[in-house]
Amino acid sequence: MYFKHPDEKVVGFFRSTTPELIIRDPEIIKKILISDFSYFYGRGFHPYKRNIEKLIQNLFFVEGDLWKMLRIQMTPAFTSGKLKAMFPLIVERAENLQQRTLLAVKKNLPIDARELTARFTTDFIGACGFGLDKIQKKVQNEIDEVLKKHDNKLSYAAVKEMTCLEWTFKEAMRIFPSLDYLIRECTRKYIFEDLGFSIDEGVKMMISVAALHKDPKYWHNPEEFRPERFSREEFTNVKKDVYLVFGDGPRVCIGARLGLMQSLAGLAAILSKFSFTPAPERVRRPPVVPTSDIVQNINVIPLMFHERH
Repeated sequence: MYFKHPDEKVVGFFRSTTPELIIRDPEIIKKILISDFSYFYGRGFHPYKRNIEKLIQNLFFVEGDLWKMLRIQMTPAFTSGKLKAMFPLIVERAENLQQRTLLAVKKNLPIDARELTARFTTDFIGACGFGLDKIQKKVQNEIDEVLKKHDNKLSYAAVKEMTCLEWTFKEAMRIFPSLDYLIRECTRKYIFEDLGFSIDEGVKMMISVAALHKDPKYWHNPEEFRPERFSREEFTNVKKDVYLVFGDGPRVCIGARLGLMQSLAGLAAILSKFSFTPAPERVRRPPVVPTSDIVQNINVIPLMFHERH
């Protein structure tokens, strides 16, 4: 529906009997997620606001004062100092990832990159398997050069220097974002002044992350895997507003920096020791599960790994 109305800033539709809006305009998206957040702090997952199951009373699902309290309590755990302190644990897991990959290499077996990386962190870095075949050597050269400066040891400081690796990861996440869309629920009457209409409490706003990441209005030749899009010269403010891998505003993913650092460390650990090629059974565009909100819900991503010498 996003691409059917290229000239509209918002598109309305009914989900059964419930009105919703698809938000297409970056400026309106910014208002909903950031400047007018007080109108849109709800995610609208719960039809019954007062009786939320205990098991889903977490930052992702809860709303209102409970969300605010949890966010305040958890934020100190994700400071730069805490991330540096966590890094030895990340390195330990990355070394386990290397060992598991080595076992498969010695048996000459394909590895499901999605399953392998899910064991290490999340599904994020599995997405890189779709684009790294094109620029793998360039990324490996950078990893080799940086590790040489750091006594061939993976560290927080070393990963921070791996610019090409970071661009590559971000480009993979542009093409295969972990969440298909963000959703916000209007918590009180709101007026779209530029558009000349208002909405009532309870109307949901849908922001299609996958569509924004593939919109040629913001990304030249969006189907092409090109990490340079994230260089300082190319990654403009408009692109920042529509690149929503971790969300934005007060409800941005609290672990965004940790997720990025952990994923880069895992990729650096693998690519410093191994190269990979597509397994014979791999398809160029693997189908995603259409009923899932998680874009990375793909059956398998088979890759063949080879030791570097």
